[in-house]
Amino acid sequence: MNTITPQLPTVLGSFAAMLVAFLSLMSGTSPATCLMKAVAAFLVFAGFGLILRYVLLDTSGESASKPGQGASGTNSGSGHGGLNVIVPGTSVADLLNSVDDDGE
Repeated sequence: MNTITPQLPTVLGSFAAMLVAFLSLMSGTSPATCLMKAVAAFLVFAGFGLILRYVLLDTSGESASKPGQGASGTNSGSGHGGLNVIVPGTSVADLLNSVDDDGE
């Protein structure tokens, strides 16, 4: 599922544009009108794909990080594993001292 999810807007938009262009050409519309319809279909379905991709990646990300929050969770300042969180208002000297303490 993660292999197709990042490409979802492109796939949906391209498929919709090709389908609309094919049906427009078969019904006998002019090429300029066919092109406008295809571009509009691409934009609408690519937008829908963006929303769908966001929903799918958001739900899969929550399920992966909620239960354990071990290695991928927030770090409590140890410097190992996940990301370090710098609290606003922390001085540079305090940050440098914490790096020195973690290194030894």
